[in-house]
Amino acid sequence: GVIGMVDAVAILTVFYLALQRFPGHLEAAQTMAFVTLCTSEMIRAFTARSEYHSVFSIGVFSNRWMVWAVGVSFLLVLMVVYVPFLRPFFDTVPLTAGDWLFMLPFFFASPLAMELLKVYFRKRSAQAIGTQSVPLAFAAGSARTLAGQASVAHEFRGPAMLRVLIPIDASRNCQVAVQHVIRQFMNNTAMEIHLLNVRLPFSRYVAGFVSRKTLHDYHRDEGEIALRPIRQMLNNFGIPYSAHIEMGDRAKIITDTARRLHCDQIVMATARKNSLTRLVEDSVTNKVLELTTVPVEVIAGDAVSKFERYGIPAALAAALAALLVALD
Repeated sequence: GVIGMVDAVAILTVFYLALQRFPGHLEAAQTMAFVTLCTSEMIRAFTARSEYHSVFSIGVFSNRWMVWAVGVSFLLVLMVVYVPFLRPFFDTVPLTAGDWLFMLPFFFASPLAMELLKVYFRKRSAQAIGTQSVPLAFAAGSARTLAGQASVAHEFRGPAMLRVLIPIDASRNCQVAVQHVIRQFMNNTAMEIHLLNVRLPFSRYVAGFVSRKTLHDYHRDEGEIALRPIRQMLNNFGIPYSAHIEMGDRAKIITDTARRLHCDQIVMATARKNSLTRLVEDSVTNKVLELTTVPVEVIAGDAVSKFERYGIPAALAAALAALLVALD
């Protein structure tokens, strides 16, 4: 839409000004408009690799195959303009150095417009994520963990590359953690994101009746199902990531993977729970805090359900009352 309009305005402007510059020379105006269209599209190919990130953040010449493709395409344009036997097929005429200098600003019209649109979308997305995300809470596992978290929080604002591990399950809370990381990524694109889904193994009684390949395929498919909405979230923002599916004890696999990948931080989301629930619950987050030396950032997820808020205390009170009656 917008980029197409900018392209059209730039090309028509070049065509009109060329006619004013060379009155009666329609071929010259057509050639300059043709070269402007082709060259601007080739330049825009570099910035169009991401609909969200600046061409400078992803690297202008980071894709060598694209550089070669654009170079060959530009060579073909030059051949159409300067090779005598090709010019009649395209109704082109040779251009002078002054013609190229005249067209130069128009080459960058649509690429510049696309970069400005990216700035707008980044700001709008940051505001949208900011209004949806919930306040974060840092886990107080130890003084060393808190110090590490403060260090990582400082690094988020700097240029250093960060490796972040996000454990993913089928709950909605992990989406809250991903939203938080997306917001951090907007402020610092030098971030390497790893998604990890851990599958619990079947008991040996069940595994004994199923082939190893069948079990492997099942866990892989279930892992992909759990990762699918998270992949979609990151793909919508054009954020690169790596996905891993492992099998075993969740807390141990999370800590081992963070160590193996040399992660700087683990970001986990946990549902808000009352103290009674946490007392009887075997929390993966608590286990990770005990096992890992990597800083862990815990994001508050869904609010406490009415059952947990009222049902569990009422059930415990009823159990205590029954116990007292039995003792009497």
